Amino acid sequence: MKQVHMRRASEIFNVSLVTSGPFWHIPIMSIPEREECFQLLKQYHVPTHIVEHSVMVGRVAVALCRMLLQVPSQGAVAVEIRLAEPGGLLHDIAKMECIEKQCEHASRGANILLSHGYPELADMVRQHVVLDRPVSAYQCITDAMVLNYADKRVMHTEFVSLEDRFEDLQERYGTTPERKERIDFMYSETKKMEQMIFDVAGTDPQHLQPAPLHEMVLRT
Repeated sequence: MKQVHMRRASEIFNVSLVTSGPFWHIPIMSIPEREECFQLLKQYHVPTHIVEHSVMVGRVAVALCRMLLQVPSQGAVAVEIRLAEPGGLLHDIAKMECIEKQCEHASRGANILLSHGYPELADMVRQHVVLDRPVSAYQCITDAMVLNYADKRVMHTEFVSLEDRFEDLQERYGTTPERKERIDFMYSETKKMEQMIFDVAGTDPQHLQPAPLHEMVLRT
């Protein structure tokens, strides 16, 4: 079942609400329940080790949203916490398919989610490897940034520092000078994102901890 939620248009689309007489026209968005996220992962043959990684990314994303939403942000935070867990669960939905077919798994994953009617999640998943713009171009922290950063703090199923995560990425994927350079650039951008996030949160990266597992358990 899809759970339809509404939130302020300014948080979703960065636009003002439109009124007609006394009524507000508030955009709606569709967010999959946790059960549907797991059904989608099964439908697209996502193996257990990637599901376990995705569960941890969801836990980190939820914890990061909670941290950000607890502080007065003065417009520096535009995140929807209800997108955090499904974004984490579904961000690698196309990973195995793209390993087999040599495609770009973030773009393919976004297309899958669009086909299921989840445009907000699709936008996040499309940017979970590389954001649409340099970090310096962002005026506030977005849902896509939360997912992108959360994924960079999870190595397999372990919650780690950015330094450890990117060292592992270089060892596994930095097989050519071009790939090494790309990973170095991603690390630089992610460090800028980390600085931006934790400046707003008013704390240090080491204080972030994944949301407790019992809060993320699949409901039956």
